[in-house]
Order: sequence, then C-alpha cells, then structure tokens
Amino acid sequence: MIKKIIILVLIFTLISINVFGATIYFDVQDHWAREDIYWATNEQNIFNGYGDYTFKPERNIS
Repeated sequence: MIKKIIILVLIFTLISINVFGATIYFDVQDHWAREDIYWATNEQNIFNGYGDYTFKPERNIS
C-alpha cells in the first residue's frame, strides 16, 4: 500500500511539473538582433512574441 501511495505521489508530481524552455522564434534565426531578442524574451521576460512562434522583429512596439 505504501508503494502505491509513493508511486501516485511521484506520478502527480511529475505531471504537475511545468517545463519552461526557451522559446525559439522562427523568424529571427538570421536577424541581426537574435541574441538580444532571445535574452529579452526568454531570460528577462521584457516582452513576448506571437502565439505562432514568430517575433516579427521589424514591426513597431506599442
């Protein structure tokens, strides 16, 4: 019985863990500011890209 409880706790713990990886934007891979964009979006959370994994670096910031 103890083993079942431990296994269930481990399963729920593993399921609840959110893995936050760096977001890769498809449209900035060759952009001159790529490293700065990744730093500002992934490390500092200053701003985000779009839901389709694009950043659209040439658009105005509003």
